[in-house]
Amino acid sequence: MRLIICVPVFNEGPAIPSIVDEIMKLADILKRASIIVINDGSSDSTNIELSKISHERVTAFKHPCNMGVGDCLLTGIRIAREAGAISLPKFLSTDIVHLFGMSVFHGYPARTDKS
Repeated sequence: MRLIICVPVFNEGPAIPSIVDEIMKLADILKRASIIVINDGSSDSTNIELSKISHERVTAFKHPCNMGVGDCLLTGIRIAREAGAISLPKFLSTDIVHLFGMSVFHGYPARTDKS
């Protein structure tokens, strides 16, 4: 079975390299895992940062406008057309080492502001 990890991002430009690096650690352990990063209509440098990634197991897709996490996951599933999918929050509030043994995982972003 091939595992596809779907990662929705929105205005995460500066964080893209570290997000992809952290997820690639899991993908490298799993060997057959691939990553689909869905840029959900970001207006910052997210698309530029994604274009710099040249790993054969990382695919980037861009929504023309912000469509929300649900549509990002549907896009990822359509692109993957495979059995396994993992959804991680953009802030990686869940340590990915806890995902071993799970078939499906869905997270949500941790609140980072005080308001």
